[in-house]
Amino acid sequence: MTHLILRKYALILVVICILSLSIVAGSGRIQTAYSNLAPQSDPLQVVNTLDLQNNTLYSGNVITSSTELVLSMVYDPVTGDIYAAGEGAIAVINPTTNQVTGYIAGTSTIFSIINALGVNTYSGNLYAAEGTSVLVINTVTNQIIDNITIGHSASALTFDPANNYTYVAAGYNVTVINALTNTVVQNVTIGGYTEGIAYDSATNGIYVSGSNSNNVSVILGTTVVQNVTVGTAYNDPWGVAYDPDGGGYIYVTDQASDNVSVINGAGLYTTIHLGNPSACPEAVTADPLEKEVFVADLCNSAIDVIYDATNSVLPTISLGNSFEPFVLGVDESNGNVYVGGERGSVVAINGATDSIEGEILVGTAPIGLTTDTQNGNIYVVDGASDILQVISGTTNLITDTISIGLNPEAVAYDPSNNNVYVADNTYPGHVIVIYAPTDEMIGNVSVGDGPAGLAVDSSNGNVYVADQGADNVSVISGITDIDNISLGTTSPAGVAYDSSTGYVYATDSNSNNVTVIVSATNTVWGSIPVGKEPYGIAYDSSNNNLYVADEDSNNVSIINGATNSFTENIQVGEYLLGIFGNVSDFIGPFGIAVDSSNNIVYVTLPFLDNVSVINAGTNTVEANISTGSIPTGVTVDSFNGYEYVANDLSGSISIIGESSATATTTTTSSSTTTTTSSSTSSSSSSSSSSSSTTSSSSPSTSSTSSTSSFLTSSSTTSSSSPSTSSTSSTSSSSSSTVTRPPPPSSGGNFLLYAIVAVVVVVVVAGALFFLRRPKPSTVVVGP
Repeated sequence: MTHLILRKYALILVVICILSLSIVAGSGRIQTAYSNLAPQSDPLQVVNTLDLQNNTLYSGNVITSSTELVLSMVYDPVTGDIYAAGEGAIAVINPTTNQVTGYIAGTSTIFSIINALGVNTYSGNLYAAEGTSVLVINTVTNQIIDNITIGHSASALTFDPANNYTYVAAGYNVTVINALTNTVVQNVTIGGYTEGIAYDSATNGIYVSGSNSNNVSVILGTTVVQNVTVGTAYNDPWGVAYDPDGGGYIYVTDQASDNVSVINGAGLYTTIHLGNPSACPEAVTADPLEKEVFVADLCNSAIDVIYDATNSVLPTISLGNSFEPFVLGVDESNGNVYVGGERGSVVAINGATDSIEGEILVGTAPIGLTTDTQNGNIYVVDGASDILQVISGTTNLITDTISIGLNPEAVAYDPSNNNVYVADNTYPGHVIVIYAPTDEMIGNVSVGDGPAGLAVDSSNGNVYVADQGADNVSVISGITDIDNISLGTTSPAGVAYDSSTGYVYATDSNSNNVTVIVSATNTVWGSIPVGKEPYGIAYDSSNNNLYVADEDSNNVSIINGATNSFTENIQVGEYLLGIFGNVSDFIGPFGIAVDSSNNIVYVTLPFLDNVSVINAGTNTVEANISTGSIPTGVTVDSFNGYEYVANDLSGSISIIGESSATATTTTTSSSTTTTTSSSTSSSSSSSSSSSSTTSSSSPSTSSTSSTSSFLTSSSTTSSSSPSTSSTSSTSSSSSSTVTRPPPPSSGGNFLLYAIVAVVVVVVVAGALFFLRRPKPSTVVVGP
């Protein structure tokens, strides 16, 4: 999903530039056109939104926030809370219960990453860096009370109580803010690109690491008074922490050299080699209560521990293969340490025993869904939190949470054996098998690399797996891999089964074809040309058609299952016209599902944040339904007549039904039971599957802001088992059309094209810088 989110914001940059250029040139050459975006005349709409962070059901289409990365953490000695920031919001964690008690949403409506946190211990205000702004937050009300503009995107924050200054490491500068007036006092230039920053309460010095200079700059007030060289060339100093115990040293992680440099007032004191092979030390924090220094080892997914009295390395704390720790925070009241990273969660470590106490879910990124056709439960794979969530089709609330291992991707249900299959899109590839009646893991099947899409052959219960990284389709029977079908170099993404012919169809994202497999012999019949980069595919039993989401063509291709021939394209989504031509690569359809009983096809459009509704009888787009941010997977529940859409960046599920449907209450909440599996698996792609729907892509690692509820721990307990629903709802659609705007007129002059060429270069460079993964900040926890 990463490429989906990053490309969305790259598109925003391009659109802004295009519109600005159009105004300057005055030529009217740049136009935005919408393909078949009909008015919402259809009675279908999002009637409820399930916020996966806190298992709360809201009425209507509510945009929630989510995060897959924890980029900064800080302990607030005034409130006693831990603040964990990332994509779009800040989670407030109660360190006594290790529960998320609230959230603070960011302000940006385009690209919100909260990359650094710091606490003013006098006022109790929280400072949060969001892009080129620093937000000032009242921690009593969790309200933003000020917004300070700085020159660059920040990487770290700290506070000096001696002069009431807040120091913000941003680019090649340290911005000094007067915390009384919240105004910028000065920008202090240092010799390298700033990464970590720390306050030394003994000397009132501010220590700043320059990642490309091998120096740590020392600032007093607003003046650089010293530059301390650490290591040799290209050591890449990163995290910085002050340890008031053990001599009052400054600890600096040397990311490229696998060392930690120790600085005293005179300069470099010693260098500590961590000992782990290929260590990538990033964040560092000191725990004065336990007299230890903790270092986040990104490459080994571990925490290195240093005993500060002797600067000797203690036993390493392993976090598991998928955590990738970025940031650290310490609760100075009890010595416990908190670790944030790539998994959208925070690990709590007991500082006294150096053992893991638990993991706190602070974000979720649903990617694929499927429906249990025996009882109407919905299974949702969450790539950020590595879990499978079970939603009751009766209450539309989470009834169970199953730990899968790494990053689960696609999911499918097999009614012949009551198994749920979860694709693990990694190397080596695996498919996790869950027995639906008990929600227990019963198998871990090795398949080809990068399994993405899944489909079930209803005649014999075989499961077909699109191994995107291995260019083949694996065949699973029960919990055993029984065959592997080579497709050449096609990079298969989605799979669907045609129950009328017994054919299996796999979308070939590299070759722009759909490969047809004879399930009786597991041999390739041939291939059918479709649009560019096909991903999701679904079978409609009412007309024997296959519907294919062509991401780079903004089409849904239709294949006649009886003749295995392409019949037509349906234009969906949005395209841009003008000097950049048709920029369809950014904005195509992705997930797809069919409601055969109502003759409707649902197609997710991640970059438009909506779902297109296609009348399968007329093959026309009848409506576009707004959903949460980055909708990917979609599935149909024939029991209750609802459609469920996974909103990757919102961390929510949109529930689509008729407008006349009675919406469930706005704040109904329910707890979940966590079931732990011992499997080792992972994932990286995207899927949507009902009885025959799947789609795939890269994992999501990015961000946006939004307006409603965010972040809650998944460690709450108790819930009822999934229940059966027999209610159904009939959906109807009325057709409407939109006349496509005419193409821009030709003309222009050489000067305009020259200006355009320059702007294109600037936009590309800006987009590359803008989309650069925010570097994790080193957290300094209170003086």
